Amino acid sequence: MNIDKRPPAHRARHSRRDRPPPVIVGQATDIEGECWAVRERQWTPHGFLLERGWRDGEVPGPGNDCVGAPSYILTAALADYLRRTPRLIDVSLPCGENVIRRLRKRLGISFPDQRHQWWAEHEQELRALGYKRFSQKYALSEDAVGTRYRELTGDCRVRHSNGWWRQPEHRAALLTLSAHQVAKRYGISVSTAKQSCYQLQRWLSGHGSGVTHTAASPAAAAAPTALT
Repeated sequence: MNIDKRPPAHRARHSRRDRPPPVIVGQATDIEGECWAVRERQWTPHGFLLERGWRDGEVPGPGNDCVGAPSYILTAALADYLRRTPRLIDVSLPCGENVIRRLRKRLGISFPDQRHQWWAEHEQELRALGYKRFSQKYALSEDAVGTRYRELTGDCRVRHSNGWWRQPEHRAALLTLSAHQVAKRYGISVSTAKQSCYQLQRWLSGHGSGVTHTAASPAAAAAPTALT
């Protein structure tokens, strides 16, 4: 029995040289015009191929022992798809999330800029559907969509200005309705509704903000039981 007594690193280098060159299935060009030798191709649900390979002249084989695994090729079709898909959660490709992040970074894609563009393109639809139906259609949280909806309709300037809960037209609802009812009526989250009710109670009782309200209504005393 022949035993290879060479150091492990030398045996590894030797075994790589003995390997046959990889099978190249085609050629591709990236967004920078550079040619690639394609090792793997896979169709995506969006009608284009996701390809992996090596740059021309870097294919593993004699003289190229340490090239490494094939890389994903940023083709024009792939780049166009990534630019048209603002949210990372919406990207549907047969590769890992880290790969998608690296490809987006190569394109200089900024998530805040894409998010702003996406909301601008869907502004009219949000106005027409309302925040609840819109959030269900696009699988978004109602809190996030509600905030954007109030910004579009202008309601946030009234209800979410500093101390909006102190305005007389809102006090009765905040003191008599449950937090869930307040949230539904004003289009805010339940947690925001609870916080607003609590702030109003403290303001009426003269604590917290240091303001004493001398003309508190009888409903104010019973307000804590209205929170759920």
